Amino acid sequence: MPEIVEHLRAKFPDVVISLTVSSYLEVAQKVRNRQADIGLTADALSIGTLETVAEFTSDCVCIATERWFPASASQVDIKDLAGKPFVALTGTFQRQLDALLSANGVAVDAMVEASLFHSVSELVLRGMGIAVVDPLTGAKHRERGGVTLPLKPAVPYTVYATAMSDTRLGKTARELLQSLKAATEHARIHTMHE
Repeated sequence: MPEIVEHLRAKFPDVVISLTVSSYLEVAQKVRNRQADIGLTADALSIGTLETVAEFTSDCVCIATERWFPASASQVDIKDLAGKPFVALTGTFQRQLDALLSANGVAVDAMVEASLFHSVSELVLRGMGIAVVDPLTGAKHRERGGVTLPLKPAVPYTVYATAMSDTRLGKTARELLQSLKAATEHARIHTMHE
């Protein structure tokens, strides 16, 4: 998001941009109260006067340091996570991942958790273990010297953009959605080809 905000500021220097992290309910409330043009969540908010205006889906990746997976590895099988120290996320995504791990008979040693993908990446870089994150975070993790590998089986991650159903999105909001689409596609291609 910082790169997208930078892009938006350059293209629309007179527009005030606010990037805040809130709970699912707070996002819904801010969009409903027209305190935000668009809300981004990991859960669909198409309820009542709110509608999903875009979805961005990519497969998650496994992040680590070379201590846990060599950079030369081509992918990580979900069973490779068994018994390794794991940095977990709080919330819906982690519950979905836990269900997949359980279905595959995999137990991880989740002794550390964080609420943001960026924080998870930082903890992994500091040697706290391995994690599964969205591909955008995975790309940044690799840029910072970490190992980022595709996860098999694939674990999709979707970001939903929500707005009021009666709102006509302005240029800045439409540009934000285009930037998110491009960043998601770039991360998807980046992960598949490296």
